[in-house]
Amino acid sequence: MDEAIIVDAEFVAPVGTTAGEFVPIDRAPAAGLLLLVAFVVLYAKVISKLGKPAIQEFLWEIITRIVPSKQLRRRKEAQLRAIEVHTQRSNTSSQDQFAKWAKLDREYGKLKVEIEDINNSLTASKARFFTIISSAIFLSTTGMKMFLRIKHRKAAIFWLPKNAFPYPIEYILSFSSAPLGSVSVSAWLMICDAAMDLIVTIFVALVVGVIGMLRSNKVKPKTA
Repeated sequence: MDEAIIVDAEFVAPVGTTAGEFVPIDRAPAAGLLLLVAFVVLYAKVISKLGKPAIQEFLWEIITRIVPSKQLRRRKEAQLRAIEVHTQRSNTSSQDQFAKWAKLDREYGKLKVEIEDINNSLTASKARFFTIISSAIFLSTTGMKMFLRIKHRKAAIFWLPKNAFPYPIEYILSFSSAPLGSVSVSAWLMICDAAMDLIVTIFVALVVGVIGMLRSNKVKPKTA
């Protein structure tokens, strides 16, 4: 065939191209990539709606409950002892029993310093933990989106019906490097982001409402 090599009903190879040189475009939708992008957008939306500070506080609370902390145990013991010493000092006369009162006062002062040091150490540990969680959230949301855009910039998530949209729209949907007539990863990320925004908002509102109802029922006073 001199003018062209017909590959299928839709695609015609350029003039002068041999059958061995022409590689037809696979128009099958990339289901795995499509679902991965949708999941990443959904995950990022949930994280955004819950809020990074709330997630950090929740995970810190879980960690401190699951993993025994010597500092927390020491602080609790020091606080209990401080209350006990403060009570004894209050019940001791500084005039009639000055030696005992002074001893209790020195011990109470040492306990206050110890508790403050433990609190400072816990604050530093909590700040480091929050930094780790913040980095993990960034990498798994914004970082993951950037990775998908770069790694699969030439991939076609799925193909649009032929001649269904004008050229400018096809160009935008295929931006930046996907084949013309297809939907690129960048475009699919934006589409999923817009579509899931409302879905996640409704879902989070329902969850918060259910939690609020459960809490209100839990503390609801019993009537005789």
